[in-house]
Amino acid sequence: MAVKVRWWVPLVGIIVAWGAALLGGCASLPAERRFHGTLTKVERDQRYEAPCPLTARLHDATICDVPPVCCSYELTAVAADGTSVEFFAFWPKWAEGLKTGEEFSFHLHRRAVYRLPCTLYGCTFDVAMALDDDTDVTK
Repeated sequence: MAVKVRWWVPLVGIIVAWGAALLGGCASLPAERRFHGTLTKVERDQRYEAPCPLTARLHDATICDVPPVCCSYELTAVAADGTSVEFFAFWPKWAEGLKTGEEFSFHLHRRAVYRLPCTLYGCTFDVAMALDDDTDVTK
């Protein structure tokens, strides 16, 4: 006797697997993390910056130099015991920013980091650790 599989059974399996992967990815990152280490990488990542239209630049030449248009950075810090953490930070183009080789204490937060520009279907994002503001970094 042949077993008849309903059309929605494979779909339920896919949805359950997708949901488990999504929840597992978010659960692997704590909501907050404090980390003390030396910056080993500060790299600009333009995937998380909004495009700046020419008309906006003509109206105000500095409009494209401040978040969210500019500038997103992916940073890596390494602690004395060798553990490392990657995270995102955002600061204006004209600001000094963080430099490699400097030692800091970081207060990191789990955030959705949006890839810009968005499409008609919405914005894609990554769940990652990020700095919220200047108070999250201390010497």
